[in-house]
Amino acid sequence: MRVAGAVRTPGAHAWSPGATVEQMVARSGGPQAAPIDDFGKLLQSYATVGAFEALVQSIAELEAREARLRAEMAFVEMAFGRPATGASQGAEATLPPGAEMLDIWAFLPAEDAGASPEAVLRGLSGYDIAAFRRLQRDRPDLAVIRFPERVAANALLSDVRETQQKLIVDHVAQWLVAWNGLEVKRDALARQADRYREQQSVLEGNLGLLEAQLENVRSLRERGLARETDLLNLQSAYANLLTSRLALLDAISENETERLEQERLMRSFDSNRSAEIGAELEQVRGALIEARSRKEQARLAANVAAAWRGTGHAFEETPRFRYQIRRGGQGDLLPAGPSAEVLPGDVVLVSLIEDF
Repeated sequence: MRVAGAVRTPGAHAWSPGATVEQMVARSGGPQAAPIDDFGKLLQSYATVGAFEALVQSIAELEAREARLRAEMAFVEMAFGRPATGASQGAEATLPPGAEMLDIWAFLPAEDAGASPEAVLRGLSGYDIAAFRRLQRDRPDLAVIRFPERVAANALLSDVRETQQKLIVDHVAQWLVAWNGLEVKRDALARQADRYREQQSVLEGNLGLLEAQLENVRSLRERGLARETDLLNLQSAYANLLTSRLALLDAISENETERLEQERLMRSFDSNRSAEIGAELEQVRGALIEARSRKEQARLAANVAAAWRGTGHAFEETPRFRYQIRRGGQGDLLPAGPSAEVLPGDVVLVSLIEDF
């Protein structure tokens, strides 16, 4: 076992049955408070503790971002993706991954609170900007993300939570505006296609009439019963109609191309948004993995730094000490009295009690 901290000779000692904290501290020369004369090291110790606290805060902020991105991913799939099999065929609907981070019912009318997944999917499918604007008007502090408990319960993260809530609301508004624009253009192209079909029907009818007239005038002309100018006028009118038909066919083809492109944009709207969200989510998760990998080392360094600060004092009063035990050399430090029994592998930490 070892004795560390504010003792005359910190180090390892052989364990003996029944040994107490007080006895092991005595073997280390007893508690000793050394005057702090290395303020650079003191400042470094505070910086080490501060770095650990900042890392913990950073991890919590990343977790809040991760929750927002997962909620966005779920919303995009439900609002713009293909209808869920369960919702369309009457089977049990399955909400997409990330839905647990999203207060889905917040987007629906109050009377739909607690609705079934099928009803939720139907309600969000094709969700429109007008409904969202009404929701924003009625609930200016709209909160739709369900944060993990460690994030939701942290009072220091209130600004972070508020920021993430505002971000998802802004993003939803942007997506709905973009989707509404696609729907408006799709409908306009559909109406244009209807007009073109009507024009084509009229044009084909006129061409049929002119063809019949032209054939009749030719027959009359051959018998000397019609003038040459009559035939030429009909041929010119027929040629103009053929030109109009070609222009109309080009317009119909262009309209069809635009409608196909519009359908492609709408079909891929959810996947494009999901890809954008997914790229950011991967970055956040990578940062989380990196930060979490440093957490334990930073925690140990902070514990050492905090313990070192407890070994020194700058006053003339009689110092007082506290005793703590880390059982088996692992885990958290536990408070211990002088008579507490020491077990093999324990670490006894002695630190100065500071009243300032």
